[in-house]
Amino acid sequence: MTFTVADLMDLPIMRGARELTGTGGPRPIRSVSVIEAPVEEFVREGELVLTTGMGCTEPEQLMALVADIARAKASAVGIATGYYVTVIPSTVVELAQSWHLALVDIPWDVRFSEIVEAVSEVLLTERRQLLDQAKEMQSEVWRVILRHGSASDVMAALAARVGAPLWVTAPDGVLLAGDPTAAPGEALTVPVRSTTRLEGYLQVVATSPGSVDPDLASEAASALATWFLYQEAERQRRFQSRDALLWSLAYGEVDLSDVADRAQILGYHPTRPYLGLLGRVDHGDPTEGAEAGVLSTVHELVAKSLARYSPAPLAARRGDSFLVYLEIRPGDPVQVARRFLDDLDRRLRDLSPRVVMSWGIGLADQPGNRFHHAYRQAHEALNIGYGLAGPGHRTYFSDVRIYQMLLHLAQEPVAQELLAATLSPLDAYDNKRHGELVPTLDAFIRTRGQISETARLLNLHRQSLTYRLSQIERLTGRTLDDPETWFLFSFALHIRKLQTATLHLHPEA
Repeated sequence: MTFTVADLMDLPIMRGARELTGTGGPRPIRSVSVIEAPVEEFVREGELVLTTGMGCTEPEQLMALVADIARAKASAVGIATGYYVTVIPSTVVELAQSWHLALVDIPWDVRFSEIVEAVSEVLLTERRQLLDQAKEMQSEVWRVILRHGSASDVMAALAARVGAPLWVTAPDGVLLAGDPTAAPGEALTVPVRSTTRLEGYLQVVATSPGSVDPDLASEAASALATWFLYQEAERQRRFQSRDALLWSLAYGEVDLSDVADRAQILGYHPTRPYLGLLGRVDHGDPTEGAEAGVLSTVHELVAKSLARYSPAPLAARRGDSFLVYLEIRPGDPVQVARRFLDDLDRRLRDLSPRVVMSWGIGLADQPGNRFHHAYRQAHEALNIGYGLAGPGHRTYFSDVRIYQMLLHLAQEPVAQELLAATLSPLDAYDNKRHGELVPTLDAFIRTRGQISETARLLNLHRQSLTYRLSQIERLTGRTLDDPETWFLFSFALHIRKLQTATLHLHPEA
């Protein structure tokens, strides 16, 4: 039920009043107030405004008052005639008609307090009825949920309560439930919002003008949001169960034979060959984690991209890390991974240019727990990639075996002493004088000793670069023309990068 201007005129207290414009009958009234000029911000949309016109001794003043009320989007204005305003001028009536504002002539002897009391009682009754209907709609939704019903069942239950055909669309306009073609007529669009996001839009068909109560439609949208929240909770529960199993397989905490039945029920096929990918979101400030909402969205994008490139997609998230297994089909498995990551990068760019992901890729090509083996390879590739290329890298395990060997050699005491002796003089100089000798040496080696290219890379004058290189030779006692020195410097710098990057990553479980 919606209380309208027509309902107002049917109240016993309004028996002697007249609605002069003839245009406001179906307009809803949501509140009532008594006001005199000036209006300012004291009138709300949909309000019934009662006034004596006090101070409006000239028609122009009354017109200004009515215009202000109309601009505030009130539904009706009631003017008491017989004292301050003897007769409402036709110019004021025409003004109200142009704004589609109901203008009511109220006899002076009718008390505003009695009108306010009568209207408030109706509005309170209407509000109680609306709350009762809202509770019933929530109950209907939960009954459908408990019966494991579908979205169509929810829409049918809500349509019966609203008394109008319904359908619902996703935020992008895709139809989720209902049939728009079966319900011709103008539709009222109501957003459906859960606690965290816009879920879609509820379309309520008005079979006749004023047949749809906007408040009731909003309550239906709130009830429908309950359905979306439940579905999201179920999806998260399934994700958590799937994620826990997949991480357990990756960590080697369970054996494939122990979870084969459960894995197949959840959609996993542990006996099939997979390519393992371990990714991490590098978002904004590297010292801070990505926002939870961003990580959830990335999880959804990973699943969408994965579904395009794998007949049996497996993906799990833990914090800002993402574990993906791609089923290997005939052909080059690296190409499958590249196509998947390219597609995901496009989706991430549409989400936000600040969201960057780094990936390590491993291949389950050894007997035993292939899930665990692929994860270990991907984990090592991800760690090494940070040292070699920094955030936003893709590193394949097959390309980093030499760096594994370097890390292994670096654990030997002799190698550690040699590395410390090689770079420590440069570190001491940089710490004391901010000389940037270590970055200079790194750039010089990466450009294969090209002076001009190194100077451009460091944004230095050639003479400044030459001075730094001479300082490096002086402090280390080595010449950069010597191949053995070149190998030693390169070896030391690579080990430092790999070790430094690994310190900032999640350890392998």
